[in-house]
Amino acid sequence: MDYRNLIIMNTSIAVNGRRYFFNYSEDDNGYLVVEADLHGMTKNEAKFIVNRIMSMYSFEFTLVLIHGYNNGTILKDMIQYEINNKRISIKYRYKHNEGVTLLSIKSID
Repeated sequence: MDYRNLIIMNTSIAVNGRRYFFNYSEDDNGYLVVEADLHGMTKNEAKFIVNRIMSMYSFEFTLVLIHGYNNGTILKDMIQYEINNKRISIKYRYKHNEGVTLLSIKSID
């Protein structure tokens, strides 16, 4: 599926007067992959961004969250323990980088 026309207008989210940008691509199977860098965000800002991205698209996609881990685990822990949504089918840490968590998001039925 070609997501470019659908997503071109939705590559940023404004929170508290700041605009956060995220990237998107397709995986080898043609599914959408959305990548959001959460560095520098507060826990509440990051939670808002993650929930907002999940609500933007009704189809299945992978959400790659770059939260880091060298300067603490607040964002990593928030993603692991506080982000709960019935659309999340799998949460897993990227095996090559402890500062990245992937969420597999199911489509809305």
